[in-house]
Amino acid sequence: MFQKILWLKHNPALSKLKNHPNQLVMGTAALTLVLFAPLVWMTSQSYQSFKSIQEREFRLRQLSDQIIYYDEVLTMTTWLKVTTGDKNWEKRYWKVKPKLTKVLAEATTLAAATQIDDNQVKTNEADDKLAELETEVFRLIKQDKRQQAMAILSGREYEKWKEIYVTGSRRRNQKIQQQLEQKVTEFRYQLLASIAITGTSFLLLIPAWSLVLKLLQQYIQDLNQSQAALEATNQNLEGLVDQRSRELTQRNSQLENALDELQDTQAQLVQSAKMSSLGQLVAGIAHEINNPVNFIHGNLKHVGNYSQDLLQVMETYEPGDATAQAKLDELKEEYDFDFVREDLPKILQSMQTGTDRIREIVLSLRNFSRLDEAERKQADVHEGIESTLMILQHNLASNAQKLPITIQKQYSDIPAVICYPGLINQVLMNVISNAIDAIADNQPDCPPTITITTQSTDTHIQISIQDNGIGMDEEQQKSLFNPFFTTKPVGQGTGLGMSISYKIMTEQHQGKIWAKSELGQGTTFWLEIPRNLGMEEASGLS
Repeated sequence: MFQKILWLKHNPALSKLKNHPNQLVMGTAALTLVLFAPLVWMTSQSYQSFKSIQEREFRLRQLSDQIIYYDEVLTMTTWLKVTTGDKNWEKRYWKVKPKLTKVLAEATTLAAATQIDDNQVKTNEADDKLAELETEVFRLIKQDKRQQAMAILSGREYEKWKEIYVTGSRRRNQKIQQQLEQKVTEFRYQLLASIAITGTSFLLLIPAWSLVLKLLQQYIQDLNQSQAALEATNQNLEGLVDQRSRELTQRNSQLENALDELQDTQAQLVQSAKMSSLGQLVAGIAHEINNPVNFIHGNLKHVGNYSQDLLQVMETYEPGDATAQAKLDELKEEYDFDFVREDLPKILQSMQTGTDRIREIVLSLRNFSRLDEAERKQADVHEGIESTLMILQHNLASNAQKLPITIQKQYSDIPAVICYPGLINQVLMNVISNAIDAIADNQPDCPPTITITTQSTDTHIQISIQDNGIGMDEEQQKSLFNPFFTTKPVGQGTGLGMSISYKIMTEQHQGKIWAKSELGQGTTFWLEIPRNLGMEEASGLS
């Protein structure tokens, strides 16, 4: 057979399999499994046979030896009790008797399972009869009837049952020995068959796996050639990579320049947003200051005229001169002196009111214009809100196109907070300005209203600014804090106000800003500022 396999190995038809190495390897592996499957099965059967010998036959042999031993012990102790009368022998008898009963029960079960002894019932019956006779012997000994006890032990009945018991035990041992020899012989044949199959399998598999090994060597050789070709290709690729790296370096330099330009553009846009806020601020200030200045400017002419008239009256007056008195009366009547005396205090009061208004505006401007402060300081949030409202007063007032906007203030007793006051004012300016624009675009049936609420928790100060303007849809709310996003027409907004406000609240104050809105129902903004910003950062650094 081995020569036939070698012939098949060198057969030209078989060489075609080299063109299909996967099929050859799979076929060889399948052949290996087919050949070794019976071997595994036979090995399992051999193991089961050996295990059966251990669990049953060897155990039966051991139990049979124990039965013979315990039976001899019982017989001996019975005779010694009869001959000596010593009670200890009876105690030993009853101590050994349960052990014999237990061993007999196990032997009976195993014998029935293995079908070793068909006469086990007779043997057990003999054991029971012997136990009855021996019990009777002990009873007679207790009654001091030694001769009768000796007669039972020497009697034919005792000898008969003893012979049956001994013969049954001997026959059981012989059958156990025969079955052991049979099992060992079967086990030996199984081992020989396993060895034969193993040898045959090796004879069949050696040529097949030799061919697989040859194919593997050819594969390794081809792999080495491919590796050499790959290394050559890698060298060419390295040159291309170097060239590409130089190009990428040049591109990166161009991108860096473009990034610098974008950063400059961003800075210009941020500055544009600041200038937009500044323009709105200047417009508000100009409008607010213009009214009191007009009061003063309009009244200055009257004050000048009144002053000249009064000076002329004073120059004309000379005490004791009747002519001068007549002239004075004439001038009083000409200049309407009584009216001047009544109107001049009113004009002066109007000018005083105008100057007070200018002082309030300037104070609000000072409170608001802290945009470039680099250090945090303690600030009153309500003061910042009032300053912002003062600057936006002209936007809140009515005109030919809109009704006046009502500001509802629901202030709580909140403590001062450590923050960047100018930046917080910038956020308030952006949010309130957006609320004013939203109300102006809405033109609702209900009176336009902005409600500002403040409250304090253990850790934060919260400000809510609610308007009844046009509101926003879900898509607009998602993009609310994105740079360059605006709901205003082109040219009316930079789209940076809310983005800058978000960074001011989250990055520079570790706070929050968010909004909830429903289209046609208005918008509510929430600002949340930590009460102990400095302490939180210090604890974070430690």
